[in-house]
Parts: sequence; C-alpha cells; structure tokens
Amino acid sequence: VPHLYLFADIDMSAALAQCQRLEGQPGSTISVADVVIHATARALRQFPRLNAHVEAERLVLKGAVHLGVATATPEGMLLPVVPDADRRTLQEIAAVRLRNAAAARRGVLSLGPPATFTILDLGLHDVSRVLPLINPPECAVLGTGAVQERVVSRYRTATVRDMVSASLGCDHRVVDGEYAARF
Repeated sequence: VPHLYLFADIDMSAALAQCQRLEGQPGSTISVADVVIHATARALRQFPRLNAHVEAERLVLKGAVHLGVATATPEGMLLPVVPDADRRTLQEIAAVRLRNAAAARRGVLSLGPPATFTILDLGLHDVSRVLPLINPPECAVLGTGAVQERVVSRYRTATVRDMVSASLGCDHRVVDGEYAARF
C-alpha cells in the first residue's frame, strides 16, 4: 500500500474538561480515546473515501462506520471493532470499547463486522507520536499519542494547552493529500 501521512497537533483541553465533568457521574467511564473514536466516526461520514476498502483492485465505499480500535493484549495487539460507531453516543462508545478491550485481553473477540477504519492510540504508554500502518483492505488509519501539556500560541499569547499529536495514514491510491487534510 503506498502510504501518505499527514500530521496535526490537536487541542484536547475541551475534551479533557468534558471527560472530567462526566467522570463524576455514576457509571461514567468516558476517556480521551472515546472522544477520539466519537469524533473520528462522525468525520468519516463526511469523508467516505477514508471509510472504504480496496478489494480486488477496486474501491468499495462502506456505508457503515465500523471502527477498529487497536488493543494491547498479553499476546500482542488485537483489533476489536466498535460497530456503527457513527450512530453511537459517547457513552455507548465507551461501553463498547471497554467491553471489547476486556474480551480482547481474555483472547475472546466476537466475529462482528470487519473494521472499515482503524485507530491506534498509544497515549497510555506515554508515546508522543505514532506512525501507524494501514490495515488492508482498509484505506486509512489514525494514530494518536499521549495528551501532553504544551505551551502554544493562542490569540498571540503563550498559554498552556492539553495537546495530542495525531497522524493519519492514507492509501495514496484512494485519496490525495488535499482530501486527507480536510478530514
């Protein structure tokens, strides 16, 4: 797969504040990873070429958004899927992600729909950046690192914000840099 990579630093301050507000609610388990999954799923609706598969040298646009979330297990990484992620609430995504992660660590994955797009979040390992590889037949993958406090310029004033570095790997046979940049 001829890979094309784009990188962006994203201000996660509002997302972290939302997670902290929700943390006090009974049964809430929202994490930054869930916010990334939620936002990615909605963005894929607007950029269907990134939510596609290359099958037998042809592009197949997928109608549903099934996000594979790379999950560490004692035997290595597995890819449990959050099916129909674009139609789920943040709370539903968190519940599915936690259930999937626990099952993956036990070595039990359900055979639901295959992923249409993958997210690799290495933030828990304090990795600042990751350059993920596309999981064929998918056309794209999103990698995120740890949320870190950084000094940034905002309204021409130095301020500290909670930032994450994201990398988008794309199949260049399917999308060009301009399309990927808009995503």
